[in-house]
Amino acid sequence: MPRIKPAPGKCGRARTAKPAADPVTDIAIKMHQPMEEAIALLRALVLVGHGMNELGNDEALAVLTLARAASARLAEIDDFCIDLIQAARA
Repeated sequence: MPRIKPAPGKCGRARTAKPAADPVTDIAIKMHQPMEEAIALLRALVLVGHGMNELGNDEALAVLTLARAASARLAEIDDFCIDLIQAARA
């Protein structure tokens, strides 16, 4: 059986070019993971504050207040980081 030849000038597969690396996107992506870890650490500190409170430690309220405030601020910054990544990809 004769073999069928492809049409001249046609490629087997189309290749897409890699998008140019955007330094802002790269930085934002690199920031995201440490930001999530910092938020998790502060949530753990909130749990420590609750444990201190259960044991009657006087500094428990200070630990809880600071950990909650810092966790909220980092979560806000993390949201901005995600927005930055999405805007850069658009």
